[in-house]
Amino acid sequence: MTKVRWTRNAIKDLERIRLFLEETADSEVMLSEAKRIWDSCQRLRQFPESGRPGRIAFTREVIVSPYVIPYRVKKSVVEVLNIFHSAQKR
Repeated sequence: MTKVRWTRNAIKDLERIRLFLEETADSEVMLSEAKRIWDSCQRLRQFPESGRPGRIAFTREVIVSPYVIPYRVKKSVVEVLNIFHSAQKR
């Protein structure tokens, strides 16, 4: 089975999202959003090619609205690169 590896950037992005939601929403919303992101990335273990082709060569993107999560597949590892809000310029 494919493994999921989070880059430092992706971990930092998830932490930023958590902190933002902690300040602007209740803890239930914050936990729910974090779980949706985590679960979607974990599903890539079984379906690594399920995301749409990414904007950058050799990447794919999974959508967890309103977030876009670019990743790349290398042999038996899915590498989660970042987490962007869809309204964010990148």
